[in-house]
Amino acid sequence: MSEKVLVYPFSEKKITVMFTFDDEIEAGIYKDNAPPLSIKIRDIL
Repeated sequence: MSEKVLVYPFSEKKITVMFTFDDEIEAGIYKDNAPPLSIKIRDIL
């Protein structure tokens, strides 16, 4: 089984992106933080 995460952007100009549970996913609302907030879904399961 291949586990996936779909990320739906808040902006109309961006497209939906699919990630695996091992991909690093950035939280777009915190992209200006240094460093940007990101998470791997596998780390919280």
